[in-house]
Amino acid sequence: MIKYLFLLIANQSGSTVMTHQLAKCKRIVSFPFEKDENGDDTYIREGQHILWKNNRLAVPLPDHRKYGNIWTEDADFFSNANNYDWDFAKEAWLDKWSRNPKFTQDNPIYLEKSPPNVVRAHLLKNNFENPYFIVMVRNPFAHAEGICRRSNGRYNIKRTARHSAEVLKWQLRNIQEIKELVYFTYENLIDNTKIVEDAIKHMLPELDDIDLFNPVGAGSLEGFGTRPLENFNIKQFKNLSTQDIGIIQSVLSEQQYTEALSFFGYKVDSPI
Repeated sequence: MIKYLFLLIANQSGSTVMTHQLAKCKRIVSFPFEKDENGDDTYIREGQHILWKNNRLAVPLPDHRKYGNIWTEDADFFSNANNYDWDFAKEAWLDKWSRNPKFTQDNPIYLEKSPPNVVRAHLLKNNFENPYFIVMVRNPFAHAEGICRRSNGRYNIKRTARHSAEVLKWQLRNIQEIKELVYFTYENLIDNTKIVEDAIKHMLPELDDIDLFNPVGAGSLEGFGTRPLENFNIKQFKNLSTQDIGIIQSVLSEQQYTEALSFFGYKVDSPI
């Protein structure tokens, strides 16, 4: 039986690490690795970037909506079923998956990750047979800092803080509405790696060879490199000014985010 595994992980929250670790599993069929500017196989393309049809996107792309990495500002559009051509998406993704040498195995698990999956998980659930999901969230102070810093001035800290808070709210909704799902935080992934591994294997026993302790290539505050799991939160907290922290706290204090913040164990009064 074919299964689909969708990652519900926002940008700057560990999605690349999780994708590359899962891609090593014998039963996982990911999109093939692609080459960087040096000709090295270093990354796996996100599904959202391969869905052009007749000069039109079959699945909305944040950059084409002019929201880039803060796509929650356009959540109504990204979560609207009328803006998708799932038949073409399935065809295009299957073509890419078929280029993976593991494609011909019996009972594969097809892997896909695109950050806006966070707000369209219900659409994936309704349009794919046997879908499974992994939710991971990150401390909103570090998350907001990372997106703001990497935007090179495109977004201010207030917008990225709201995006981080919105991600938490949407992820709580996903957890409440989807049965075949496992969730954990970026911090749990690093501090309780074995527990996270066991949770994934409990949902999908076929992934008995997953090994999250292995070094993996991914980008971080220190640039791209192959390294063991490492928590960069403290280093990113130090990049925040007192004013930045105050702005993030102001956003997180809004009543609409209280439940999600508490559910994932994050605090408004302290970044740590």
